[in-house]
Amino acid sequence: MAPLCLIATLTILSVQQVSTLQTTSTVNSSGYTNGPLDNTVHHPSVGLPIGSWNILDLNSTSKANVCNDQLLFCDKQCGDPNSTSLNFCNVNTMAWGCDCKTKIPDCPPYQWPVSIAECRGREDACNNGCAEGTTKELCADGCKRYYRCNMPGGIPSALRTNTSDEKPIYNIPIPNQATLQLTAPTYSILLPVIIFIGLLGQTPLSIVL
Repeated sequence: MAPLCLIATLTILSVQQVSTLQTTSTVNSSGYTNGPLDNTVHHPSVGLPIGSWNILDLNSTSKANVCNDQLLFCDKQCGDPNSTSLNFCNVNTMAWGCDCKTKIPDCPPYQWPVSIAECRGREDACNNGCAEGTTKELCADGCKRYYRCNMPGGIPSALRTNTSDEKPIYNIPIPNQATLQLTAPTYSILLPVIIFIGLLGQTPLSIVL
């Protein structure tokens, strides 16, 4: 039987508060080499308030909590602390690494604590940028579909590194996007339309105010 992803209680951090999420998965990641790789396919929606938030915007306590979860998660993925050949999380840069001595970790990259914390923070920042009014719920749904936290096909993370002192990448450029310059009033009028088009899978655009 293929190995199942371990059930783990993760501390998921938002921009404004700390919450707890329990996740479980039956995804078989045997196709990964040298542990999970942060290269999931990413399908952006359009017309959303995508900002520049990154995981370094978390306070020091929150970053320490995420790293603690990450280290424990790696131990469980490998079996126990003695079964890891690499296990680190740098609270200053949020770079992390995990390798097991005798196996490949079961969980896919989007289910690792640092990746989830990064994704949740970005999603919350997107939600906070949604304008009040009739389009707010539609905008929030667009943020959820865009980031797909703790699900396959979401925004890729590049926080995993080979060593603890290696600097990770915080914002991966999104390829093949047209940038449309709009004024704030025009943006408010077109938001329902461009989100609807984005959810139908049309050409991705990013709105820059």
